Amino acid sequence: MATFIKYEGKKGIRWTVRVRRNGKSFTETFPTKRMGQEWANKMEFAIQEEAHFPERSKPQYHTMGELIDLYFQRILPQRTPKTQKSQRIILSWWKRNLGDTSVTNITVRLLEDYKHILLAKPLAPSTVNLYLDTLSAPLTYATSDALGWLQFNPVLKVKKFPIHGRVPILSDQQIQTLLDWVEKYGVPHLAIFTRIALGTGGRTSEILNMKWKQVNFKRQTITYLKTKNKKDRTVPMDAGLVQVLKDYYRGQYCYDDDDPRAFDDKSEEYLFYNPKTGKPMYDISQSWKKATSKANLEGLHRHDLRHVFCTKMVEKANVDVLVLADLLGHSSPKMVMKYRHTGNHQYSHFVQQMADSIFKKEPDETNSRST
Repeated sequence: MATFIKYEGKKGIRWTVRVRRNGKSFTETFPTKRMGQEWANKMEFAIQEEAHFPERSKPQYHTMGELIDLYFQRILPQRTPKTQKSQRIILSWWKRNLGDTSVTNITVRLLEDYKHILLAKPLAPSTVNLYLDTLSAPLTYATSDALGWLQFNPVLKVKKFPIHGRVPILSDQQIQTLLDWVEKYGVPHLAIFTRIALGTGGRTSEILNMKWKQVNFKRQTITYLKTKNKKDRTVPMDAGLVQVLKDYYRGQYCYDDDDPRAFDDKSEEYLFYNPKTGKPMYDISQSWKKATSKANLEGLHRHDLRHVFCTKMVEKANVDVLVLADLLGHSSPKMVMKYRHTGNHQYSHFVQQMADSIFKKEPDETNSRST
């Protein structure tokens, strides 16, 4: 029989469940009694099966805490520093709550309960989705041939909260106003960063980590390295951006011929670097806040510039979603379908053609009716 003990603390109600059978004892803690009952039933069944069918191979018992620790050691270091930081925080929360739970007991129903527990925390629906997506990473690792602890990832069957993402849209005048103000703050880094983001759709981290070897003035391209999908991506530059970067380069490195630095190789130099450390300038948030405030665009984030690039490519150039996905480095056009609404005017001639063929009245017919 299972024993259920209810605890009420600062973090809410918790249920400790203890299963004793055939001289063995197992204990787990759950946020709801129903979750505890489900676990107890499974444990009692497993103990009975082992007692009556000892010839059956006993499955190895691995906990979520063990899985998350392995993920921290083997997989997380391969992610970007920003991803490492965010995933470590979220996965540490999951470890505190599910650390002593067997990976085989992580069910869709259990995750559905935790989904609503997070929502009542309270967290925004988008943040709850992020918690689930982050947990999905180690569970996917558990299904890999390297571990083989699970047959499938239960997170994939959990229905996420619908999120209506905002698509920042700036008018041409607002873009020009923004460019005017970024010239006044963080000179010259912020202005160059903003122009590259608006001209290529690069991610903030991709741009801030750029080196001069990634800029090809002859071909007028930028190659983004170590991107989010682990693939290098080469994108074209417009003539104006090429000139901006040439001027920036000359301002940084065009020394007099008698200066010994004039002939140094600059290919490994960062475009945006901290003079004190020589490392990339990761934080431009303060100058960005000042510039956007002056431009009356306080709600505009740096990563929004990538979205603005997308909307303008659709609005001004009528680009196909496949082209846009390629420029952004998305493996599937599904990720850029949300920008289609900004360019629906390109279909107006199809609608007009249909209307002309169906609704247009014949002159003779109109005249005969009038007489």
